[in-house]
Amino acid sequence: MDIDIFCDRFTLAMTQGGWTQQSLGKAAKVSQGAISQWLRKERSPSLVHVAQCAAVMNASLDWLCGLKDENPVDPLVEIREGLAKFDEGMKDLYKAAEGLGL
Repeated sequence: MDIDIFCDRFTLAMTQGGWTQQSLGKAAKVSQGAISQWLRKERSPSLVHVAQCAAVMNASLDWLCGLKDENPVDPLVEIREGLAKFDEGMKDLYKAAEGLGL
């Protein structure tokens, strides 16, 4: 794995997904310190940790590691995001209904 390509693409995937090192670490069960060390090229990540982060960021493991030039987009991403927003809206609606005694 070319560490320069990995760092560039990992940073891009984080930025595009709105991830901070801390939020990604928590979601992927990887320490924020480890992610920081990877991005500063102080330590190479394990394949398991890269795979966990790739899954959370919805990024191709092959793309992150420099094995493919394109990062295929999961067609279900927009559906998942839409369902998450719908779920939040329903929770708000139920709270409002409870407040009205319904």
